[in-house]
Amino acid sequence: MANSQKRAPKASKITSPFQPKASRKAKEKTAPKSGKPRANMQRAAAASKPRNQSLPFKAQETKELYDALFQNHPAPMWIYDAKTLNILAANKAATRRYGYSKREFASMTVAEILMPDDAPNVLKAIERANKKKTYSMQWLCRTKSGKQIAVRVQAQRMVFAGNPAWLVRASETSELTKAEKQAQEQYQRFNLFFNQALDGLYFMMLDKPVEWYNAPDKEAALDYIFSHQRMTEANDAILAQYGMSREEFLGRTPADFYAHDIEYGRRIWRENLDRGRQIVIRDERRADGSQIWVEGQCVPLFNAEGKFIGHFGIQRDITERKKYEEALRASEDRYRLAAENTGQLIYDLDLATGQIQWAGAILQVTGFTPEEFAQINLQEWKKLIHPDDYVIATKELEHAILTKMPYHVIYRFKRKDGTYIYVEDNGDFLLDAHGKPYRMVGAMKDITERKQAEAKLKEQSMLIDSMRDAVIIRDLDGRILFWNKGAELIYGFSASEVMNKSAAKILWGENQDDIKQIVQNVLRAGHWSGELKKRRKTGEELRVESNWILTYNEQEKQKAIITIDRDVTERWRLQEQFLRAQRLDSLGRLAGGIAHDLNNIFTPMLLSLELLETKLSDEKSQKWIKTLQRNLERGTQLVQQILNFARGTTGDMQPCNLANLMQELIDFIKNTFPKNILIKTQVAEDLPLVKADPTQIYQALLNLAVNARDAMPAGGELTFHLEPFSVGERNALIHLDAKIGQYVRISVSDTGTGMSPEVLDKIFEPFFTTKEVGKGTGLGLSTVFSIVKHHQGFINVYSELGKGTVFRVYLPVWQQKIDTGRQETAQAQAQMRRGQGEYILVIDDEAAVCDSVKSLLTAHGYSALTALTGQAGIELLKQHQESIVAAVVDMSMADMDSLKTVQALRKISPTLKIIVASGFLDSERITLLKRENAEAFLQKPFEAAKLLQALAEAHRKA
Repeated sequence: MANSQKRAPKASKITSPFQPKASRKAKEKTAPKSGKPRANMQRAAAASKPRNQSLPFKAQETKELYDALFQNHPAPMWIYDAKTLNILAANKAATRRYGYSKREFASMTVAEILMPDDAPNVLKAIERANKKKTYSMQWLCRTKSGKQIAVRVQAQRMVFAGNPAWLVRASETSELTKAEKQAQEQYQRFNLFFNQALDGLYFMMLDKPVEWYNAPDKEAALDYIFSHQRMTEANDAILAQYGMSREEFLGRTPADFYAHDIEYGRRIWRENLDRGRQIVIRDERRADGSQIWVEGQCVPLFNAEGKFIGHFGIQRDITERKKYEEALRASEDRYRLAAENTGQLIYDLDLATGQIQWAGAILQVTGFTPEEFAQINLQEWKKLIHPDDYVIATKELEHAILTKMPYHVIYRFKRKDGTYIYVEDNGDFLLDAHGKPYRMVGAMKDITERKQAEAKLKEQSMLIDSMRDAVIIRDLDGRILFWNKGAELIYGFSASEVMNKSAAKILWGENQDDIKQIVQNVLRAGHWSGELKKRRKTGEELRVESNWILTYNEQEKQKAIITIDRDVTERWRLQEQFLRAQRLDSLGRLAGGIAHDLNNIFTPMLLSLELLETKLSDEKSQKWIKTLQRNLERGTQLVQQILNFARGTTGDMQPCNLANLMQELIDFIKNTFPKNILIKTQVAEDLPLVKADPTQIYQALLNLAVNARDAMPAGGELTFHLEPFSVGERNALIHLDAKIGQYVRISVSDTGTGMSPEVLDKIFEPFFTTKEVGKGTGLGLSTVFSIVKHHQGFINVYSELGKGTVFRVYLPVWQQKIDTGRQETAQAQAQMRRGQGEYILVIDDEAAVCDSVKSLLTAHGYSALTALTGQAGIELLKQHQESIVAAVVDMSMADMDSLKTVQALRKISPTLKIIVASGFLDSERITLLKRENAEAFLQKPFEAAKLLQALAEAHRKA
């Protein structure tokens, strides 16, 4: 029967009856879940906690109790499964007496330990006893060697490894008295252990047994147990845990222990009764009401009838450990939440095995689930590094381990979807007792957005640096935070020279009143734009177009001011030159009109004086005539200066050697200037010729020299410098009148008083002077400007108060081939012939001019017809076309323009010789009249000889 009985599957491991499966499940409930590793820093701290405080309750003392009551019991004992009769465990006495090893016992059934003849009866008795809680009967057992042993079996129902089982004690009939003595000794040893144990031990017993498993009303049974089960025995350790005396502690019920939370206590007790022996962690109260956390085993006790009679317990005070665990858990939760919400991936690397525990924002950073990423060890981690970053990431790790220094590197990491992200990896090491790293804990953070922002910022920075404009960022206190390459080029300061320094002091110096007002406007309106004066590193002033923009931070608070400056100094100078030219042009036109009117007045006066000089020969009259002539000449010279300023004159343009002209000027001023003025010259070799009227250039240079002399009343140095100069595209843009080409530059510098910017702005205006009344006309420099302009040159000036002034005149080089031959000599040109009665038509809107010219012509053998308007002159020519051989025509008449008058005259008489006269010779008008074949041009007031010479020349050409 025993051999035919079907065997149930055996467990691979025999466990202690004080650690059934239900107890292990309860333990697993209280322990941290293995799927969520603790944060590494906290685990490292937990690892440093003393072992007896950090480990969960292991029931070491309960094992000792198990060994004393079961394994070391002197009588043979074994446990078998109530359903399958498989032997589950056997103690040492059983293995010694019966000769089977524990492993062999574990592979046997109850039937196999019985004598074959006795087995059927015993098995039937056991089947009947299954309905009881205990049984006692006689068995005939056999040893491994086949020896028969008569035993009295006492069995008690129990739960073993979560299943119904029977605990059997087999006492040989002849040894019962000896066994009882040994049991007494064993009890004494247990009592000694009970009282001296470090953990709390206790018994709680009912006054009468209570049915539990088969109770019709378990709630009523629980009420009775909860209120009538009393503490009957307790050791010193458990009294200390609760802070009570033995008298206070004994007699307490579960209701007393859980008065603070009855429902919680009832639930704990129900689980204990239903599940049997288990490890629990309970929240209870000390005598003073303070909280105590205990961890221990509760072993329900049942009598032979299966009724609950009480329970035995062993527990340890884990209040401090619980507090630490709670603090650790809270810290871990905070750290985990912080890691997840900041996108950090936490790792704990075992350097010996290469295994890594991961936590934090795993899914967010890597795209893998926590379960998937848990398989990533050190080797797998290396495979996820971008190939271009593999060497630096791994080499830095090796170096960090070798030097025990923190690990810090940025590399690209491959996500689950195959894309790469930038991560910043920071780790540090835990060292063993020998100072050798054995673990590395750290965090990986996704910084892809930051890297992208940095790349974009770098592009923007490069773009900003490529700008020619100055981009400057300053904080609200005016300190410079950013200074681009354009700012370096414009202002001359490098970024390192200006960072965190006051922008106002660097760019404005001490004069900061305007900037303060601008800053206030920006802070109020958010922006400002306009033109400003600033200074370069050299101290040179410049003009900029400036745009100011106020920026804000994330909280919409004012943060900084961005300034974008564009250097418009050259444009401003061109504008100033243009405005000055316009102003001078307007003044020139006004001056030209005045000069024209004055010359019309001076012309008849001068011609009349020449006629009077021939008529009045007495000494007194001649004296008066000379006086009038001298004053007329002074007036004429003054008007000529006005005319030179107004339009300049064409003059006799010819190849001019400025070195020779300069020497003539030096010879003159050395004899006329004060001796305390030292005159220096510098003339470059192979100086090219220029296209110029020598007389006018001589006059312009003399005016500059006189101006320099007057600026050095106490003496000084006057320097003339002649040199070739090439005007390129940049110079042509800087100077309004400059053209690309070759020039000769004439520099006239002095060490005099210098001029202020306000004076410099007006020096070329006619009648402007800083000299005392009566010591200057204000036409010297305006005449220089006009002469240079009409030579297609340009002029600039630089001056500082107290240091002196430099004028630089640029004249274009002569490009034409020099004609050395002259068809007529000056003597031949100067020859005058008397008229032979030829008719000369005089057209002028000034009657006095007509009369004086007519008198002059008549006195020199000509006949003259006069007309006060152009139309009248045209009519006279129509009437006397055959007689009139030449016409003297005023350039400016009210009724008809001189060009139209000449064209009308030429249409009537194509061979008519025409001489144009004007108090204001306009070069542009002269060019147009030359196209109409005008023979000559006379500047009013003209002398009789010039008019007669012009008529003679016209007659000769005819």
